Amino acid sequence: MGPKKKTKGNHRQPKSIEQYQIRFGLEAFALAREWIFKPSQDALAAKQNKSIEAKAIKAGQLYLFLDELHSYTWLNRNNSFSKSFESETKTSVTEKIRKRYEPYLSMVSQNYGLNISFQDKTLDASFEENPQRIHAICRDYLLGFAHSYNDSSLELVIRNWAIPGDLLYFFLVLRYAILGKFPIEIQYSKAMFLTETTRKIYPYLIVSNEGHLSILAKDLRDNKTKSFLISRIKNFKIDLKTAIGNYNQSDLDFNLRQYQESDPHSKFLKQEITYEFEISNRNLDFFKHTQLYDVTILGNGRNNEWSKIAIKSHNERKIFDLLFNYGTFIQLIGPEDALDRFKMELRELHQFYTNVR
Repeated sequence: MGPKKKTKGNHRQPKSIEQYQIRFGLEAFALAREWIFKPSQDALAAKQNKSIEAKAIKAGQLYLFLDELHSYTWLNRNNSFSKSFESETKTSVTEKIRKRYEPYLSMVSQNYGLNISFQDKTLDASFEENPQRIHAICRDYLLGFAHSYNDSSLELVIRNWAIPGDLLYFFLVLRYAILGKFPIEIQYSKAMFLTETTRKIYPYLIVSNEGHLSILAKDLRDNKTKSFLISRIKNFKIDLKTAIGNYNQSDLDFNLRQYQESDPHSKFLKQEITYEFEISNRNLDFFKHTQLYDVTILGNGRNNEWSKIAIKSHNERKIFDLLFNYGTFIQLIGPEDALDRFKMELRELHQFYTNVR
């Protein structure tokens, strides 16, 4: 379980030119996979289905789109996306852009083993079967713009995502939906619910909260800001080319602090409680290096073989899970009302299992 890493601001930018270049290379790879190679493979599978094949764009069109996308001029009210990628253009223009992106794709190949050749019409898809590679790719991409992040929350998303290889494209879509303030459509299944619903949302931020990677977004069903677990998103839909091409700067704004303090849907509004424990010294070091909590050492416990510690949490269910996980090597000692609730749960569990044969 990796340490929690936080980023500041809604759109944190990479710190070095190299990080910019790697991001551009990852985005070029993700868009080529989605817009060129996947439609081509789908067409082959459907025995040259012309309607599927028509969805693919050419490499030159992709380079023109990337050139305009990364110039950010489309974010200015006084500029418009030229949509030149939709038509044939002079080879000399696309060739200049291709040469600029060549080292970016080379860096992506060296760092992540992501190889692509437009000339040979090949894309190495071996990463799709390797969760560790997907994790490394998505982690580095997310760190460039997520408001907060930790490794374990991304691992949970990868384990639950239908096609983990699509995650990089999904995060790319989120980045530009947040930046451009345009909506995306998701198929969402709430935790503890088996049914899926279609939601149209305006994403504001990606946050990691108590081990879960979530999107803070406006739900257009009721115009309320909510938290959507990324691991519970079953599918998504957006025409990114059209969304960027038709961009019209809106007045949509989001204030995280105001949301945390006043919105009843904010999970952050749950009261943060300080829980105190005694823990075996033999387990303390392991605890500190495997839990996401900030641990405060309060002093020695019983027989100097235990230590008194404190951690803060909004989620008492996770505290109880922790107690079950560590068993007799940890003991909750406060607050008293939390201890009473845990004892009640133990009694109910004991009663539940008493009649089991």
